[in-house]
Amino acid sequence: IKTRETNVKGYLFISIVLVQIKELIRGLRKDKITKLLAKAIKNVKKRYLLILKEIVAT
Repeated sequence: IKTRETNVKGYLFISIVLVQIKELIRGLRKDKITKLLAKAIKNVKKRYLLILKEIVAT
């Protein structure tokens, strides 16, 4: 992202997959994982927006 990549799809995909893998390993049920995936998406959005703002400011 910090290398001026503006396409968030890859970063978002990796973030979601990592959350899903971690929670499946922990033994969390699939219905509970859905809520965590939604939270991960929101977190990616927040992080990505902050980084984009930093890039624009420089």
